[in-house]
Amino acid sequence: KIQRAEKLLKSNTKLDRAIDLLNDAKDDNYGFCGNAYASAEWEINFLLAQIYSQKKQYSIALGNIDEIKNCNLGGDCYKSDSLKLKILVDLYGKDNLKNELKKTKSSKNFINIKNDSISKKCLNLEKFNYQYCFGLSGRYEEDEEIKIEHPLDFLIETKYFKVLIGKLNLICK
Repeated sequence: KIQRAEKLLKSNTKLDRAIDLLNDAKDDNYGFCGNAYASAEWEINFLLAQIYSQKKQYSIALGNIDEIKNCNLGGDCYKSDSLKLKILVDLYGKDNLKNELKKTKSSKNFINIKNDSISKKCLNLEKFNYQYCFGLSGRYEEDEEIKIEHPLDFLIETKYFKVLIGKLNLICK
């Protein structure tokens, strides 16, 4: 079901059918391994977010990408976080999003979550009434020797942020 939905997405045909397939796939049995379930959950929600984004239903797309609880187990944090940022840009506009992100820097309105199974950082985007969380994985932290205190400092250094947003001047005037 997941593979058929992915083919429909790639061909940009029968997107409603792809949504139905993915919603049906949520109830499938993926074996006894927790990672298999996590991987399937990631893939289903990632594809649903892509489809709804393609249909310009950005709020629904964002809801699906936020359904991914932990991309570190069987998913790809970098891909899902990139898509989340693209959806936020499409939903709120690049300049509005940049301004709201800058506001988080001057406040201490953020959360760092790190335990054995989940590692993510969240920024509270008050204007949008949205908590913007992004995952962390070895892919992000491999070369990181310095402990970054504010999540925005981490976020602006990711490749996807630089591609989708560009440079974010954090100097407050």
